[in-house]
Amino acid sequence: CGFSYLGPRMSLAMAIKLYRLPEKTKHIFKPIEQKDIKQVTNLLNEHLKEYKLKQIFSEADVKHWLSYQDKVVYTFVKHSEGKDPKVTDFFSFYSLPSTVLGQGSDKHKTIFAAYNYYSVATTMDIKELIQEALISAKNEGFDVYNCLDLMRNGEVLKDLKFGQGDGKLQYYLYNYACPTCKPGDIGLILL
Repeated sequence: CGFSYLGPRMSLAMAIKLYRLPEKTKHIFKPIEQKDIKQVTNLLNEHLKEYKLKQIFSEADVKHWLSYQDKVVYTFVKHSEGKDPKVTDFFSFYSLPSTVLGQGSDKHKTIFAAYNYYSVATTMDIKELIQEALISAKNEGFDVYNCLDLMRNGEVLKDLKFGQGDGKLQYYLYNYACPTCKPGDIGLILL
């Protein structure tokens, strides 16, 4: 399929052991609910202030784009402990399945791919948050997890054993004047 391969001198058993994920997340993450929308909106907009190219989200935007919808968008939130729990961290990914053609299509008809969407970490580092997203995607039945090197993601992808893709992402911004941005300057993920 081209998503992964065995490295030189690596057996299938070695690859399975190397890339195996834990069964459960380290922290308790729950699907986003209506009551979380305002806090997620505030967390996301505060986080996006770091980036040169970004969207400013309204609560309606977050409700539309980040509400948990099985087989479409998956957003999970972590709450603080105590009497009045607050959303402290969240991650999201969306589903983009692909039909398998040619060799292997008799055994597997579809590859279920999760694509990293918006995430904010305040009580853990971004590496740990993406690790939690990987585990959650696996538990939701996804085969592959893709992640762009935008925002702070690029700092941790190698440590999380992601392979580098072979494509280039270009944003077409209509008639907006925008200087060239490095991936770490971009806080906009198109769906």
